[in-house]
Amino acid sequence: MTSLKIWVHDYRDHDHQPTGPIISPWLESPTDLPRADYAGFRAHYMVWKTGLKSDLVGFFAYRNYLWDRAWCDIPVGGPGSANVQHAQNWRAAGSEAFNQYRSFLSHWDGEQIKKDLESCDILQSAPYHLSPGKTILQDFGSSGSAKDHQALEEVTTKYGFAAFATIKLYHWLFITRWEIFDRMMTELEPLRLELHDRCTGADSNNGNYKRRVMDYVVERLYPLWLLKSGLNFKEVIELRNGAY
Repeated sequence: MTSLKIWVHDYRDHDHQPTGPIISPWLESPTDLPRADYAGFRAHYMVWKTGLKSDLVGFFAYRNYLWDRAWCDIPVGGPGSANVQHAQNWRAAGSEAFNQYRSFLSHWDGEQIKKDLESCDILQSAPYHLSPGKTILQDFGSSGSAKDHQALEEVTTKYGFAAFATIKLYHWLFITRWEIFDRMMTELEPLRLELHDRCTGADSNNGNYKRRVMDYVVERLYPLWLLKSGLNFKEVIELRNGAY
């Protein structure tokens, strides 16, 4: 039987995703690697490094899930952003509907997800579209760190990733086969290691960025990898608990 495990990253001390046959919360620990400023990416890294292997593996965030009406029919609102142009395939759910979905996932066997992955390599959350003419690398300049921006440009160019920069910012919310997840982490690792010490946010006045420097950095690396990979991925609605 094909095993499936979806990890829901959560740094809070309450209201966690109930554990079920296919889903579990990843409760952030101070000892999680690589470093605190990687934020949500630490769930990916720790699952990979500690070998918590399943045939199929996925990652959600505590307020952002992948959702398809064929999986669970719940009432959802319009695009989960005030700007429809940027988030056409995101949806907002009220807390009651979102919790209904979370409860459903804690009892579900995920068979429809397994069937969906028979026709593609990755079930990927739909992208956030940046302003036209501004790629995800150019947008990174809003971090306020010229040094980090330069490092990201240099490293992604060195490894042939920069050529795949578009206005589509794909979050690292996905479900795929373990071997593809392993490939992703393996191929991103050289870039991550080079940027780990170079990106510090020291010259930035952006407080949010300074607290989660490598979270912002890997958020840019992932969509470049996705588009460079040549894999067949299917965009799935990104469901958010509340409007974005």
